[in-house]
Amino acid sequence: MCGIFGFIARRGAVCGRARFQGALTQLFKLSEPRGREASGLVIANNGTARVFKRGSSPSRMLRSRDYGAFLDANLAALDVDSEGRLARPVAVIGHCRLVTAGTETFTGNNQPIIANHSVGVHNGIVTNDAALWERHPEINRELDSDSEVIFRLIDRHCGEAPDVPAAIARMFGEIEGAASIAFFRDDADTMMLATNTGSLYHAHLEDAGVFVFTSERYTLETFLKGRPFASAANGSDVRQLVPGTGCWATFEDAEPRVFEFGAAASDVPPPEAKSAGAGHRVIEDRTDHMAELRRCTRCILPATYPF
Repeated sequence: MCGIFGFIARRGAVCGRARFQGALTQLFKLSEPRGREASGLVIANNGTARVFKRGSSPSRMLRSRDYGAFLDANLAALDVDSEGRLARPVAVIGHCRLVTAGTETFTGNNQPIIANHSVGVHNGIVTNDAALWERHPEINRELDSDSEVIFRLIDRHCGEAPDVPAAIARMFGEIEGAASIAFFRDDADTMMLATNTGSLYHAHLEDAGVFVFTSERYTLETFLKGRPFASAANGSDVRQLVPGTGCWATFEDAEPRVFEFGAAASDVPPPEAKSAGAGHRVIEDRTDHMAELRRCTRCILPATYPF
């Protein structure tokens, strides 16, 4: 199954450019064994969520010039002081793909998946996606990936009532199969997680002002042992999201609040969606899928063409 991961560093967290890049690179490398066929990420910072993805292994993507340029632009956008403390929060979600449905050669099928108001990643497989598209002709299908229906349904349910945990619960009530998801929306400065398999693990590094998650306990424990955010946490504080639960963490405090599908388990109210124009986050796809396409110097066919 795929590897998914991410973190939030709140305002005041020590997460300068070198620390941010090092943490991101380490999470990709630790998650790569779960998926080597495609890779991608979304970085949310200063009102924009920028997406970059490739139909190649994480290791190859990390070495590419295009990824380097994408990362450099995002690092330059980090607002940090001389001590490396953030003046504004930053959050990232990453994905290492094991292809199930939807070829990785079409960039849109790779993750993060971009919907109208959501951008996110999915570990698992939806087995009734064809039936769901037929049941909901009001939502548009643009990709071959089974993951797309997850975020389209969340958008649809949020459109009826701006309660994201309730929309997540309704989506899980409709899909069949396995799903562990993480996503941002354009109407709230919040990271949302949810699972029906229990393949999500998270830690709140309160002393560092960081929230971090991965799809395996071992991955997160190994990551934290390296003290990536100068936290006293060493992996012993890792928590599992059990099947049928989710959590959200705001960019402002990076503190997770757990909820059960169908009934909020936390006494903290869910994040409220912002009105249009009031701090909406712009979702930008910075993936130029032609940039790294290698072609024959004689006939210009792509290198992926047989023979």
